[in-house]
Amino acid sequence: MKPAAMEFFTNNIKRNFPDFTINKVEILGEGQMSVALKVNDSWVFRFPKNAAGSVDLEKEITMLPLLSPHITAAIPQFTYIGKQQNGFYFTGYPLLPGVILEEEGFEALPADKKNHLIDQLAGCIREVRSFPVDVAKQAGVPQFDPAAVFTELHKVVLEQIFPLLDKRTQNYVSSRFKAYFTNPHYKEYIPALIHADLSPDHYLVDPKSSSLTGIIDFGDLRISDPDYEYLYILEDCGMDFTSKLLAHSGEIHIKERLMKISLFVTFDHLQYVLQGINQGNKAWIQEGLDEIKREMEF
Repeated sequence: MKPAAMEFFTNNIKRNFPDFTINKVEILGEGQMSVALKVNDSWVFRFPKNAAGSVDLEKEITMLPLLSPHITAAIPQFTYIGKQQNGFYFTGYPLLPGVILEEEGFEALPADKKNHLIDQLAGCIREVRSFPVDVAKQAGVPQFDPAAVFTELHKVVLEQIFPLLDKRTQNYVSSRFKAYFTNPHYKEYIPALIHADLSPDHYLVDPKSSSLTGIIDFGDLRISDPDYEYLYILEDCGMDFTSKLLAHSGEIHIKERLMKISLFVTFDHLQYVLQGINQGNKAWIQEGLDEIKREMEF
């Protein structure tokens, strides 16, 4: 990170919280939506980079105090809530225990530790899902209707992505949409609260035992199809892990559920391509198209 950007963030902390002394600052992570700084080795300050990121953070500011009593794993407890000079919110909270798992760390886990993590993660998913939907709605959590979203996505894909695809890939993408739209069971679900971004880089684990210690980044919280919770788990952790997780979560008809979730993954890749098109980012376009190609070979 450039010194000027770091100075912008630290100045916002000083301006909002003059009694907070900054002795040490380092970059903890950065994504499309926000930047996270580790301050004084014991605090995390998160700064949205755009309006959408600020809206997501506002959702967390409202929901996490309500959700915290329901969750066994540690989640962010915002001690500091401020506004940046650009009008976006930012927050500070005590550093959670554990380290980010990430995909590489997950793959390196021995079987017994993977199974233990699966059991803990299944419990976390159940806890989030058990949160009262009416309370979440009152708190402003948005509802996400996959069928409606994917219907609109299909139209846009035909207009903007199909011209980039060869005939074989077009046929594959069409078959994926057809598989989703023609199966009536895929639209039969009881809406529930979901985290909606449970990729491994949002799990914190104990570095020695690999036990789950925390969950972060609740900005995508939504009320939706419970199966949508497994999208990034399948994409990042694979079929075997997801199958076991579904079983530990008490799900039935696991093969059918995996097929449905795999369709969510395809649609997510297509949405990523569209993001690239809309932002003129050729790298994102190519990355999304490459993922579709990998799916076809699998």
